[in-house]
Amino acid sequence: MKVVIEAYDKKTELLVSEREIQDKFLAEVMHNIGFSSEDESFLCSGFGGFNLTEEQVKIIEAIIDESIYSENYDFQLGTA
Repeated sequence: MKVVIEAYDKKTELLVSEREIQDKFLAEVMHNIGFSSEDESFLCSGFGGFNLTEEQVKIIEAIIDESIYSENYDFQLGTA
């Protein structure tokens, strides 16, 4: 199962993009956005996702070295 960042359009609430967080970044991302091991287990179980704040998205951007954030979207961490 892959961990992904999902971007949803704020106006339509439709999924507009999904980017995988590579395994090599996953532990660092989870730690730096403040997720506990229980949060990570819940996420990786596939039962749900987590809303992300602007700050958390920007932390993830810095770790994975990709530009993701837009004020037009709401972001969630989920699985695919």
